[in-house]
Amino acid sequence: MTPEQVVAFEKEKKERLEKFSKDKAVNDAYNAGMQAVEAKQYDVAVDSFKKAADANTNAANTSVILAHLAEATTSLAATKTGADHDAALQQAIDAWARVIALAPNEAGYHNNYALAMARAGKLSDAGVELQKAATIDPAGGGKYYFNLGALLVNVGKNEEATDSFKKAIELTPDYAEAYFQYGNCLMAKAQLSPDGKTIPPPGAKEAYEKYIQLTPNGPNAVGAKGMLDFIDSQIQTTYVNPNAPPPKKKK
Repeated sequence: MTPEQVVAFEKEKKERLEKFSKDKAVNDAYNAGMQAVEAKQYDVAVDSFKKAADANTNAANTSVILAHLAEATTSLAATKTGADHDAALQQAIDAWARVIALAPNEAGYHNNYALAMARAGKLSDAGVELQKAATIDPAGGGKYYFNLGALLVNVGKNEEATDSFKKAIELTPDYAEAYFQYGNCLMAKAQLSPDGKTIPPPGAKEAYEKYIQLTPNGPNAVGAKGMLDFIDSQIQTTYVNPNAPPPKKKK
């Protein structure tokens, strides 16, 4: 080999070793993060995925690593309270924004980004992202709004959850579980008659009936049938506005 060839060979060898070292660092940190997530050690997972992202040189892997970082940070936020919770959740939102910038055509990423924003109370922004997810993946549209509805129920936002389950039904008319949850949300707004009987809101009975029609042996079939029996046992089965003015007397 000529001196020039030796120099070129040594340079190439050094570059290969450096790349191998970086790839090993990425793989080690990534695997450590996955193991930490499985063990629910989310703080360790966040640190590991950050190390993997920092060491990564393969652009094709960046969105995947950042997505795991965002998910781990979201899970970490759920273990925190107060300012610590808000800070961690914002970090998760920021991570999801980076993921979306790199992989704008992944519906699942838009869905998870939306759920993180919904947890932070940014419901309008969450709705925008869910609409993007549904546009990219029309067949999964109902699932995305169902996920949002379930999250909203968990944080006590029943009115918003009702709208989300209704949207899920509109996008996926045969989504049985969406009908069941929609019925539950409607029943949470039931009124009482003067004699103490429950007045189911419009659509509640129909939602439970649709659930039974779609999946008579589904996981919530017993609950749906129980709600139908309860509704049918009431004196009034249609909604009456208790604040409506009394009917005028005939002269």
